[in-house]
Amino acid sequence: MRSTKWIALLTVVMIGSIVLSACAGGAPATPQVVKETVVVANTVEVVKEATVVVQVTATPVPEAKKLRFVSGSGDVPTMDPALASDTQSDRAIRQMFIPLAHLRNSDAVAEPGMASWTVSDDGLVYTFKVRNDVPWVYYNVNSGNVEKVKDADGNDRMVTADDFKYGILRTLDPATASDYAYVWAPVIAGAAAFNSGEVTDTSTVGVTAVDPSTLVITITQPAAFFTGQMALINVSAQPSWQIEEKGDRWTEGGNMHTYGPYTLKEWVHDQRYTLLANPFWPGPLEGTTDLTPAKIAEVVGLLGIDTTAEFALYETGDIDWSGIPLQEKERIKADADLSAQYHTYFSGATYYYGFNTTKPPLDDVHCRRALSYAVDRQSIIDNVLKGPQQPAQWFSRPGLTASPTMEQYPDLGIKFDVAKAKEEFNQCKYKDTWP
Repeated sequence: MRSTKWIALLTVVMIGSIVLSACAGGAPATPQVVKETVVVANTVEVVKEATVVVQVTATPVPEAKKLRFVSGSGDVPTMDPALASDTQSDRAIRQMFIPLAHLRNSDAVAEPGMASWTVSDDGLVYTFKVRNDVPWVYYNVNSGNVEKVKDADGNDRMVTADDFKYGILRTLDPATASDYAYVWAPVIAGAAAFNSGEVTDTSTVGVTAVDPSTLVITITQPAAFFTGQMALINVSAQPSWQIEEKGDRWTEGGNMHTYGPYTLKEWVHDQRYTLLANPFWPGPLEGTTDLTPAKIAEVVGLLGIDTTAEFALYETGDIDWSGIPLQEKERIKADADLSAQYHTYFSGATYYYGFNTTKPPLDDVHCRRALSYAVDRQSIIDNVLKGPQQPAQWFSRPGLTASPTMEQYPDLGIKFDVAKAKEEFNQCKYKDTWP
């Protein structure tokens, strides 16, 4: 058992809302207590800028530290930003690809990630100024180093507005079959028709790379949430040259071109993946603080290990942080050493059951309400989950931008209430036939 080294032992503690699959956070940069909040046809005139050659030199590599953790009980579903729709994939991809916007860790407010932006007076046109100091990188299996990607002329290949345009259109392309294309299809002008296959001309989609540093996106109507959507990894910059050359294998170790704080060294399917610190990541844009250079040289995510085996590996010192099996929680709290290592953090996820509301009896709103009032969420927390989760009275978890809080609106939403469940059931048109 560990006594000389502090390691965070983590457990998810709050029901909240999930925006991406995922969207919950990335692989930890340091073993520490984690607080995580996730939030779930105009004419454009732009003055083109001159192309600037930026020299990017490697920052010092972090001292040789390795973080080992269990990524999941199965293989990572995907390392492709366009295809990610789950938290396990998001955790890895988010370390390697930074979207245009970033949800600030402290309060989930959208701030610059790979770009700053301005919005037209009518709220329909977003002009993103993409930073020009971030190179594409990859792990060179021959040299064993993280190196910059070169173009056909031998120059450093920098992340550009065109790379973001390609990433957005690839995610929307029906041929890609991205589960999350629906997020942007109704929002970006022309995206719905393109995503449905009604049109194939990408010029009809309101995404324009004016020059290497300027991306203009036109949306269908003013939307305060749009910059938050642009913080999802599905619309990150994507390497067109590598995807077109390698096809589905572009996400394998040695093939993958990335640009974030980490890059992929290896992905041994069903066993592990390894991320290496990217020495060429320059850090956050001025005025922001979250996207700092990596502090740990190597992150190893073990695959195909269930929670019970994961905790056993933690106790033997083979991994550096672990989730907690429910059956071990009381022992951990009673153990002097383990209880000192036990920490909780807020997770941006709402856990829920979804039903087909087009078929009886759940096509009747009173039947649905009766079911919801009949669920004792606090009892599930107390007797099954046995943690400090909160019963969800509505879908958007408190802490998300503009979401109500329990303190502000204690009577909002639906709580466990037998009397109201009976009242709603008596108004259900299926009450005489519903078992």
